[in-house]
Amino acid sequence: MRKRLLLLTAAILFVIILVGALTRNIWAPLIARFLIVSEALQRSDVIIIPSGTEDGGRIRYGVSLYRKGFAPKILLSGSSYLVEETGIDLMKVYALSLGVRERDIWVDHDSGSTVENALFAKRIAEKNKCQSVLVVTSPTHSRRARVVFNKIFQKEISVRVSCDPSTLDVKRWWKVPATAREVAYEYFVFLCYTLFGF
Repeated sequence: MRKRLLLLTAAILFVIILVGALTRNIWAPLIARFLIVSEALQRSDVIIIPSGTEDGGRIRYGVSLYRKGFAPKILLSGSSYLVEETGIDLMKVYALSLGVRERDIWVDHDSGSTVENALFAKRIAEKNKCQSVLVVTSPTHSRRARVVFNKIFQKEISVRVSCDPSTLDVKRWWKVPATAREVAYEYFVFLCYTLFGF
C-alpha cells in the first residue's frame, strides 16, 4: 500500500513537471507581465529616476521623456556608493551627456531603497511645489514602484509610473540567467514589501 502511494505521488509530480515544462511558453510570460506597469504618459512636474540598473536604461528612457516635454525637471534618486563617487553622481554625468541641462536635474543622494526613493522624492517634490510626478523605472521594478510611490505620496501629489517594456523580453526572460534572477528578486522584494512594509 505504501509503495503504491509513493509511486502514485511520483507519477503525479512527474505529470505536473511535464505539463509545466511543455506549457511554460504560456505561463512563464504571464509571470513577467504581472510585474510590468506602464501607465499612460501625462505631462508632470518632474520625472523621478530611481537608481538600480547598471545599464543606464532608466536614464535613457527618462531623458527621452524629458526631451519630449513630459516634464521640465529630472530627479535622480538613490545612493549606490562607489569608491569615490556615488552612483547618482554617475547617473547625473550620464544624463548631462544625453543633453539634460544641469539646472533641470535635481539629485537625492540619500536613498538606499525604493521606499527611501519615494520618501525623499516626496520631500523634494513638496519643497518645489510639484503637483505631479512621473516615476521612470525598469519593467520588473515598475509594479513595486507604483505601489510604494502611491502609498507614500498618497493623493497629495499625482503619481504615474512608466517604463520601457521593450527592455524586457517577456517571452524568453527565464532563458537569460540575469533576467531570471531579476524577476525572482522582484517577486521576493514585492512580497516582503506587501507583508512587512519594507
